[in-house]
Amino acid sequence: MSKIFNSNETLEMCDVKVSDNGRIEVTTKSYHREELERLGKPAKTVRGRVKMEDWNLVFEPYAEASRRPTFSKRAVVGSTTIAVTAENVKLSLVVSRNYTKEMLTRLIEAEVEEVVRRLREDLYDSIIRVA
Repeated sequence: MSKIFNSNETLEMCDVKVSDNGRIEVTTKSYHREELERLGKPAKTVRGRVKMEDWNLVFEPYAEASRRPTFSKRAVVGSTTIAVTAENVKLSLVVSRNYTKEMLTRLIEAEVEEVVRRLREDLYDSIIRVA
């Protein structure tokens, strides 16, 4: 496991600004420069989530490499992505909003027909069927 910071030191006396759109900015006081230097800089962006806990904002980093990938296999058919988990098959279709009602309906029908054709030909055995 790689360390994100150089120490476990906790900084205090920071200003926290929370904007309407959810952005949170933690501003350290200038007289903590020495502590900040000991803490070091993150080697990369720390991904995680913020929650309220006992009237405090708490940041929890996401666990890295602690669980297996959600989708084990994927295939793309036209504009449709077929993703497979241990229990489910997920079909995702992304199209532009600029189509008329009739064009959008025809496009989706054509996509479904192509997915069904590919499932019958090769996709079912190659990505969905459990050996």
